[in-house]
Amino acid sequence: MARSNAQLAQRFRQRQRTKGLRPVQLWLPDTRKAEFTAQVARDIAAVAELSPGDAAMLDAFGRIAAEDLPDCH
Repeated sequence: MARSNAQLAQRFRQRQRTKGLRPVQLWLPDTRKAEFTAQVARDIAAVAELSPGDAAMLDAFGRIAAEDLPDCH
């Protein structure tokens, strides 16, 4: 007898839980939307207008974050 998709998914989830994993749902921005593209353009323009001191501070924050998360770069 063939198993339903729900049964297959349930078995898969149980195997993953046995491995010590848990399901997590992530919601991310829809990069296909015009609003997303417009916001990225605004953000880039804002960064481009930073004063040298602000830009240096932003770079320092980036370096500190990279040090805190060594496996992520």
